[in-house]
Amino acid sequence: SRPEDIPELYEDLRFDVALEIINRYGIDYILYGDVERGRYGSAGEDKFIENLDVVCQTPLGSSRIYRVDPQLTAMAP
Repeated sequence: SRPEDIPELYEDLRFDVALEIINRYGIDYILYGDVERGRYGSAGEDKFIENLDVVCQTPLGSSRIYRVDPQLTAMAP
């Protein structure tokens, strides 16, 4: 199901859906850059901006790496 889950991780606007996928695969970091925006659009990034910490980004902010807080995943169903 991974080929179907990756687009859903980036495209779905709901963080709870993303968190389910994050837990399923044990994802610690999520990259959102030009390639991801080109392939999946930019609307889905808002859920990461609102719920995850940015640990690295390009000077213009076009690429960001988000860290998944282990406490966040521990509380998820």
